Amino acid sequence: MKKFTCLILIILLSIFSIPLACSDNSEINIYAPDGAPALALSLVIKSNLDNTNVNIVSSDKIASFVTGKEKKADICILPINMASKLIGSGDNYKMIATITHGNFYFLSMSEMQIDSENVNCLIGKTIGVMQLQNVPGLTLKSVLKDNNLEYATIQDISEKNQNK
Repeated sequence: MKKFTCLILIILLSIFSIPLACSDNSEINIYAPDGAPALALSLVIKSNLDNTNVNIVSSDKIASFVTGKEKKADICILPINMASKLIGSGDNYKMIATITHGNFYFLSMSEMQIDSENVNCLIGKTIGVMQLQNVPGLTLKSVLKDNNLEYATIQDISEKNQNK
């Protein structure tokens, strides 16, 4: 994993260096959502490159930096589903690489670790999922289905209270 991360960082630094070498001292604005994608820019931030502004923003705001009339990002790290939509839009952005893979966090109020051996302990429990229609939700649904666990999707918390 370290080799893969280093390779991605080398690629990113190379990409950042080309515009710097060819530019007329204009600033390059890089945007990334907070969390794992921002960590991919740690070496760039540490290097403190001239004419390069690295901006870490909340993940719900990242799209606004590459869409609309006032695009601010020269380089932007986006969720893969958002980046793939942008490619088909006819915009000038190009997809370069995927920088993270497999970031799926399962948090619990108990100290029990849930794995393939005890996944049945989820029966009767309520699980909250962010981005239900995207990769996190689809992944959870797949795990539950693969373990023959039935589930109901509740969009509104008041529905949960009515179903008790």
